[in-house]
Amino acid sequence: MSILDLNDGLLVQVLSKLSFANIFRTSRCCKRLWGLVWESEELWYYVLKDFLEEEVVIRQILGLLGSYRLLAKFLVKYSSLEGVWAGDIKPRGQLLRVEFEDGALVGKTYGLSVGPRLGVHRLINRLLFKLEPENHNNELKVTCKWFRQSQDSAGGEQGQGSSDLPDNDAEDAIPEIRSDEFTLIRSAEEDPGEILTNPRNVYVRYISRGELPPERLPRKTTYRRLKYEIQQQSENPSDAEHEDKLKEGMYWALYGLHGPEIILVTYNENSMIEGRKITGDLNVPCGQVSFSVEVDCLRSYQLPPETVAVRQALLQAAGDEITHIHSGVGTVAEEYFRHPRLTVAELLRFRNDNFAVLWLELGNPIFFRPLKLPEYGEVGRRFLESMASGPPFS
Repeated sequence: MSILDLNDGLLVQVLSKLSFANIFRTSRCCKRLWGLVWESEELWYYVLKDFLEEEVVIRQILGLLGSYRLLAKFLVKYSSLEGVWAGDIKPRGQLLRVEFEDGALVGKTYGLSVGPRLGVHRLINRLLFKLEPENHNNELKVTCKWFRQSQDSAGGEQGQGSSDLPDNDAEDAIPEIRSDEFTLIRSAEEDPGEILTNPRNVYVRYISRGELPPERLPRKTTYRRLKYEIQQQSENPSDAEHEDKLKEGMYWALYGLHGPEIILVTYNENSMIEGRKITGDLNVPCGQVSFSVEVDCLRSYQLPPETVAVRQALLQAAGDEITHIHSGVGTVAEEYFRHPRLTVAELLRFRNDNFAVLWLELGNPIFFRPLKLPEYGEVGRRFLESMASGPPFS
């Protein structure tokens, strides 16, 4: 007896016990199985029912589509967009987060508004696009709605926009999605004008008002996923040395008159701690390495007191005690990244998660603090993990 001798109801129940990968592989075996996998509401009800019980936002999407089958197609195609990405819009760059919200996938850009006191900051965001699924004659249709940045949003609510750019079919707006990269093609280029002629002054003016400044948004932007290891707190004493490492992740700092910028700190393959700019400026733009220092460091008690004292004197504004010093280099350049060069620098770590980078040639430290975006449910990550295992959501 072959499995194909089973009736459709029993065959659907068998398929629902497979992993996603095996369900898709099975669908290619014959026309009947293809039809069951991609046309059966019952199959996708079995596959998604536990997930739907846990995730409100997925139930919202189901309410819009009215179809388990179309919901599965939407999740399979677009869940990998969820996460944090860096956009290659030179020189400023862009920090983008894509997440499920109110029955859609939304993309928001993030920035910082900095107060008069050192270390005081506020996250601000702007809605960039929204992928809205709909049931169009029993087929999945996903529309990409664009949100135009306001020329002067004083008094407006952050994160809101007016969807006055032409909508796109999502397949035209995002033609290809890879695990670590995707390209966003806007329906029109958006150029605020002044930001190109006087970018530094415009940027500082908007940031001081607590707003994200207007950006030059080209029609085509490539986004790359930000990847770093999240270090968990351990109760095992033997892990003390591991926990003594500088944590990977996003940090922010005031780069002088350029205003607040965001970097990604990681440990690269050359055993160096690297700070790469997510957002940049006219001198050192986004995507460039701001500093690179050795993993091996000297603790403050291993150094002559006068050595630590000189550096501590430069950090009076921080009010933190130096605990570790990492030697390395920092990048400096003229405007428009002309004549870039490396100069001697030190990374000075404190007792908390903050640190400073001291460009010895320039004599001025830049203070970095962890940047934490608002928490979200990581619905897409859970869905994609379930696709690689089986049975789904069991």
